[in-house]
Amino acid sequence: MDGIARYSKNKWLISDFLKGEIFLINEKGQIEKTITSKKGAADIFYIHEKNLIVVPVLMDNEVVTYLVD
Repeated sequence: MDGIARYSKNKWLISDFLKGEIFLINEKGQIEKTITSKKGAADIFYIHEKNLIVVPVLMDNEVVTYLVD
């Protein structure tokens, strides 16, 4: 695991650097949603107003974004 960002009051977004996945985790620690990104997904930033996750991908030297609902 690498990055963590608050999604809502009781939910968190967590990135897995090696697998290239982003998980939406609830207050019980259960995965509610998985977003497949690219290997090397590092720290993440969530823009609440736009429902947008910003993810630097270190292995590809780029930044990608994902809309979440």
